[in-house]
Amino acid sequence: MSTLFDMTKELGKENGGMKIIGVFPQEEPKFGTYHAVASMECPNCGGKMRVDGHFSTGETLLSGYTPSKNELVRNNVMECKHCGEWQVS
Repeated sequence: MSTLFDMTKELGKENGGMKIIGVFPQEEPKFGTYHAVASMECPNCGGKMRVDGHFSTGETLLSGYTPSKNELVRNNVMECKHCGEWQVS
């Protein structure tokens, strides 16, 4: 766990078509991830989709995988207000 990772500096950063639009600073980054909200283009209608999940700090995860910084590693919920498309994990 890195206590030096400042997730607020990741606001506005993009990875894989997702742009970080909000973080949860009250939750410390843990196990190489931080909780945030991002936006992306909906694959169904092209509208704006909201993504709530855990994103990578760039550290190696417990599984041994090293994702790129700000890569979505756990999806809580994705929802498009335009067409109603949604996914949960």
